[in-house]
Amino acid sequence: MVSTKLGEAFRDFDALARSKLQLSGKATIRREIAKFPTESTLPVLVNEIEKGEQFHNLVLETQEAFVGDYHRSKSEKNWRNASHNFLSQSGYYLDLIGGKDFSSNEIFAGYCNAFKVREAKTIYLAPLEFVTFAQDYMDFGTFRVRRFSLRELEAKFRNRINKLFYPYAAFTQERLELLSQYWFVEAEKFGDVSAMGWLRIPVSPSSRVVFTGYAERICTDYPEPIELALRELCLFDWAASDRKYHHEKHVKESVVSDKEDEFELWLKFKVPFVIEVKQDLLSSPEPVPNILALQTLPDIDSTGEEYEGPEVHIRLDESETNYFMQFTRSIGDILHSIEFGKNGWDFFENALGYFTKAFFDSPGLEQLLWHIVTIEALIHLDEEKETVTETLAKRIGSILGRTNAERKDFRKRFKELYDVRSSLVHGKTKAKAHVTELVDAYRFSRRAVLWFLHYLGDIQGRIRKGEVSKEVPTHKEILTLLDIDTGSRNRVKWLMEGLPKEFPHMSEWMK
Repeated sequence: MVSTKLGEAFRDFDALARSKLQLSGKATIRREIAKFPTESTLPVLVNEIEKGEQFHNLVLETQEAFVGDYHRSKSEKNWRNASHNFLSQSGYYLDLIGGKDFSSNEIFAGYCNAFKVREAKTIYLAPLEFVTFAQDYMDFGTFRVRRFSLRELEAKFRNRINKLFYPYAAFTQERLELLSQYWFVEAEKFGDVSAMGWLRIPVSPSSRVVFTGYAERICTDYPEPIELALRELCLFDWAASDRKYHHEKHVKESVVSDKEDEFELWLKFKVPFVIEVKQDLLSSPEPVPNILALQTLPDIDSTGEEYEGPEVHIRLDESETNYFMQFTRSIGDILHSIEFGKNGWDFFENALGYFTKAFFDSPGLEQLLWHIVTIEALIHLDEEKETVTETLAKRIGSILGRTNAERKDFRKRFKELYDVRSSLVHGKTKAKAHVTELVDAYRFSRRAVLWFLHYLGDIQGRIRKGEVSKEVPTHKEILTLLDIDTGSRNRVKWLMEGLPKEFPHMSEWMK
């Protein structure tokens, strides 16, 4: 129940604000030059209003009404900042000077609710660099890949409000125009509203570790909703979109070159930064990220004017975009259908985290290392201490090869990559990684991840249908199948189908 005093304090403040700002707005309209006076005088007028007794009383009554177990601050400054943030970011001040007609009761209800809510949504926007699509909007359920118009970006970032009250969080027109040329990953997450009076200890990116309990595995410095989206996106075969690697030439043939340009990084999309837009109106907005991190190229528009545009390496046409959408939706459906923790399959989530880290965070030889770690997490057990290389090569060959010749070739190629990995781990390494080694490592680990994802998805489907007993197959039992050749596997299947439940101890056989 909101106190009567708070309601009275808000009405007094609202009356003052309307008298100051609505009169100013009418004067602006009469002069027929609305934009400049509004944007130049509104912050000054708001500053004068918030120095007055009415705003001071509003802040004190707000603190009196909502201080408690959640908001515990005794500092008037914290409550003053929260009140200012709501009135500014909700558009209250801007609407008044713009002459918009709205109810005081409506804005008061929103004001009180902002101090009552305990969860608020944060929207995350991550620009995708070096890639374009044939569709402007693609919905993948838990996230979207989309391009925004200039007007949509203005609204999404509350850019006009930020220019007035939070200049550090405002984008220039030039930068908004540049961002409107990019596709974004858009995701959101509900989280706790910042509680006033609690000590907040900042968490550095270095604390977001890879090796941790299965409850949380954050392998990049991106916010969790973006990382989860990127885990699905990086499973698409981006190497096939690089003009040098069409038709999987680098996998089917041994590509050897002494050219220096073969030691370049292979082309894939990147995420240079993430923009956070908080829906918690009591908190201040986040600063503008470093837009200069975007790699651009000069271009000419239809009028002959030069402008900066995105640097693009991968252009997915309509059919490629449709396949990208189909693939990503299919992968997402399988990924979200599997109960990894319940089934004891956390090894897969570890592997997918390592794969994502290799894709986004790691250059050169370190990238190759994390791809090998991905494969080890999938097809190697801790107790298998001996003949690691042979075991990994045999199993990866079984997964990737269709014929004996293909399996032999994949085993050979993997051993070559593993030798590079061993040289890196033991401090005996080349200065650079060959680009074909990096792409091979990516494709080996990518295919292994996809194989396990589909296999675990198939097992999960059979569990739901009641075809699997109470004992879900373990990681070790799944790997056992990879160690049996095709002929033996068929014979073992025939033997297993007719076995009694008591097997192998059959006492009646030994009487």
